[in-house]
Amino acid sequence: IEHDYASWEKIKTQVSYALTQLRSKIKKIVRDAPVRVPCFTDRDPTIISNQNIFALAQQIVKDTPCRPTVQLCARVAIMASDVHRECGGSERYWNLIDDRLEFIRKTADSSVSKVTKWVIIS
Repeated sequence: IEHDYASWEKIKTQVSYALTQLRSKIKKIVRDAPVRVPCFTDRDPTIISNQNIFALAQQIVKDTPCRPTVQLCARVAIMASDVHRECGGSERYWNLIDDRLEFIRKTADSSVSKVTKWVIIS
């Protein structure tokens, strides 16, 4: 199918659309959740804990074959930080998430356990 350019472009377009919709759904779930974690700055150190991060991760993977793991919860904690306020919910949201994850990975020497501990302790 990769050799049939027209078909391949249709597949790429559909996959791109599906991933965009999924990212939008996740972003809305996190935005609307009553969970806020410290934002790694001293601007607003409050925590609203009406729902915990694990429950939020469960909500994100609901109706999928995925399961919430410690690693997923660590990433959800980053997504539930003040990133929405920093970027105003714009397209920069995912770029900021990626930048934070990259910084954490570098700081933790790409060790999964160190990354998870760093995110959960921070």
